[in-house]
Amino acid sequence: MINLFLIVSAIIGAILILIILFQKTEGGSLGLGTQTSLTGGMTSNKSSFSGMTKITYALGFGFLFWCLFMGAVITKQFSVSNDLEEVAEEIIIDESIEEQIPEVPNQ
Repeated sequence: MINLFLIVSAIIGAILILIILFQKTEGGSLGLGTQTSLTGGMTSNKSSFSGMTKITYALGFGFLFWCLFMGAVITKQFSVSNDLEEVAEEIIIDESIEEQIPEVPNQ
């Protein structure tokens, strides 16, 4: 089950990286996309919230929630039981230990 979670996370992460890299660059941001003209970035009348940006936001939030869900499921699956009554039953008290303890000299 963990392998399935990790594979899905890797696929979503790779798609997210590719979408980010293929977006059009705006100013000094990084990306593989090319700008069409010298003044096309800041002075154009096009909406900066394009379809590719919406997909990136949706995939980014989806990846965030997937990681939170995956962490919760894995934590619940592999959590250690801390029931004190069960732990107390497992502790074995050896009564002969008092004979092995040396006495502290009085000063």
